[in-house]
Amino acid sequence: LRSKIDDDFEPKLIHTVRGAGYVLEIREE
Repeated sequence: LRSKIDDDFEPKLIHTVRGAGYVLEIREE
């Protein structure tokens, strides 16, 4: 399920998360 969602949102997510989400994801871990 995660793979399917990632594949579908990857293009949009990476485009938006690339800036703010990227930092948040790293800080959360």
